[in-house]
Amino acid sequence: MARLFKIDGSGKASDVPSDSNGTAEQELEELLVANPEMITGEKLFIIGRQVRTDDGKNMDLVGVIP
Repeated sequence: MARLFKIDGSGKASDVPSDSNGTAEQELEELLVANPEMITGEKLFIIGRQVRTDDGKNMDLVGVIP
């Protein structure tokens, strides 16, 4: 499972607690899908979510810059 962090007003990073359901990660994924420019700072087109790779792993999000 991925670890999530938040940055406070002073720039300090701290862990975001995650429950066993992965709710925090799911909420972050939803936020990034709704606002993909947060990832790169420019337009980004999300073309896949939870994409299974040839080696059996999952990529959370797949996107291209138009």
